[in-house]
Amino acid sequence: MNTTSTPLSALHRLFVLLFAICATALFGGCADEVPQYQSVFFYEALPSTPREMRETVALPSGTQFTLIKTPALGDENFLNAVAMRVGPADDRRPALLIQLDQYAASRVHQHTLRARGTRMFLGVNGQIVGVHPIMEEIRNGNVFFFVDLPHRTTEELEAKVVQLAKDLRESILVIRNSKE
Repeated sequence: MNTTSTPLSALHRLFVLLFAICATALFGGCADEVPQYQSVFFYEALPSTPREMRETVALPSGTQFTLIKTPALGDENFLNAVAMRVGPADDRRPALLIQLDQYAASRVHQHTLRARGTRMFLGVNGQIVGVHPIMEEIRNGNVFFFVDLPHRTTEELEAKVVQLAKDLRESILVIRNSKE
């Protein structure tokens, strides 16, 4: 276990895995392939959120956040994942763009209308790997996550983000094919 990050609890990881399996079974029957990566969105928990509904997690860098335990969206709502660099020209950072289906885009839009100043999180296989600070409403279903993965150099982080985007696209394709 990485001592600089706190993975989601074992029970929560099990919930995420069961959520992904149930979604695949519900929407696509028995599929020949199982996605290698399960990814979900979480919302940041507010101080008023009941204690039993929140969990404190850490990114690989050690930065801690408190989020709502129940995923807001699952990868069955994802259309694509793309590695990008975002930010001002003099400070571009590696990020992962997740493109959402219409249902998920509507939910994210409604949430971002009322949750400015909070964050959304991207979890992959039980580990929080990305953060999206909500500064304005998201209308188009495109959500950028600043990725936090263990790395020594910016180039290494960029390579990891590119690989993560590729891996998530493959899993998204497996899930989408199982729906058809």
